[in-house]
Amino acid sequence: DLEISDGIPPAAISFLEEVKAADGIVVSLAEYNGLHTSAFKNLWDWLSRVDGQQIWQNKPMLLLGTSPSQRQESNVMQVSKHLFPFFGANIIGAFHLPSFNHYFKENSIVNEEFKARFDIELNKFQAFINQQ
Repeated sequence: DLEISDGIPPAAISFLEEVKAADGIVVSLAEYNGLHTSAFKNLWDWLSRVDGQQIWQNKPMLLLGTSPSQRQESNVMQVSKHLFPFFGANIIGAFHLPSFNHYFKENSIVNEEFKARFDIELNKFQAFINQQ
């Protein structure tokens, strides 16, 4: 009904234009009740009304996520890694930091193993962008 009466929200169209203009996309995933936040899902739904299955425009993507739990990967990260390619994402790298409050201090990852994993994924993404 909103689409019929008001059309696609201008903010959604503007966001899609930013995606189209980008060399790559970094998505930092927040989790709410095990899945994407309602704000992100709402944006996703509107974007799918504009360009259907090509929300991410086949742009290189780096997925990031964290959570307070010790699980090695959050539900939202698992779902996104599986789902995003169906909507035009070219996932080049992905990193999830478990136990955020334990491993992130003073604006940095303090665990050397997780820091090394993050650096690997970030470097992989940056190298891909630089090759284009």
